[in-house]
Amino acid sequence: MSKPQTQPIKGHILIVDDVPENVQLLSSALSEQGHQVRGVLSGEMAIRASKSLPDLILLDIMMPGVDGYEVCRRLKESPQTCNIPVIFLSALSDVAEKVKAFEIGGVDYITKPFQLKEVRARVNHQLKLQQLQKQLVAQAEMLSEKNTRLQQEIRERELIETALRASENKEREKTQQLSQTLQQLQTAQSQLIQQEKMLGLGQLVAGVAHEINNPVTFIYGNLKCADAYAQDLLAALKIYQRAIPQLPSDLQTQVDALGHLEQ
Repeated sequence: MSKPQTQPIKGHILIVDDVPENVQLLSSALSEQGHQVRGVLSGEMAIRASKSLPDLILLDIMMPGVDGYEVCRRLKESPQTCNIPVIFLSALSDVAEKVKAFEIGGVDYITKPFQLKEVRARVNHQLKLQQLQKQLVAQAEMLSEKNTRLQQEIRERELIETALRASENKEREKTQQLSQTLQQLQTAQSQLIQQEKMLGLGQLVAGVAHEINNPVTFIYGNLKCADAYAQDLLAALKIYQRAIPQLPSDLQTQVDALGHLEQ
């Protein structure tokens, strides 16, 4: 069972050759495959035409003025055109020439007289490689963007985790402070209750002392008067006793019960 043939990749190709017949032949052969082809006849024209950034350049080496080596060197020096693949076309078949072409930056080397089938195959191969390279670059950029997003997400998560840990520490500190404050309030409440008890007790003691103090003060204030009255009464009794030494029996009995008067 034969493998299905893949369709050739369409590309924008620049052909550079000082022989118009070669340019015409290559342009026709590549246009039949659907490529967009532009041909120029000198190195100076090739440098100007390369500013349109073709996908591939077929470049003749032996040209008057600026030869193919110089054109390739200038293309590789420019950041805008350095990635354009260059296939050299030349009647020079020496190994040294081929090595020089590759050292300057060429990706392939076709010896004249060229075979159109070979040219098409090499062109399609380079366009496919270029497409794969673009895909790899796109994938690398995509992976780089994903990696950047992942790193950003990791940094954001780390920041969130740091913020959460800081918040947890703050909440823990607040809980400890609240616990300490509650304990202090409980201690202060106990002290306040004790103070209120002592104050109530003091007021009670003060009230009792006040109630006791009034009669005591009254009694103390009248002790001298009572003593004076008592002395006067005793003196009167002594006088009465001297005046009437013999008391009636019933009165004498009451006096004896009260105790003998001091002689």
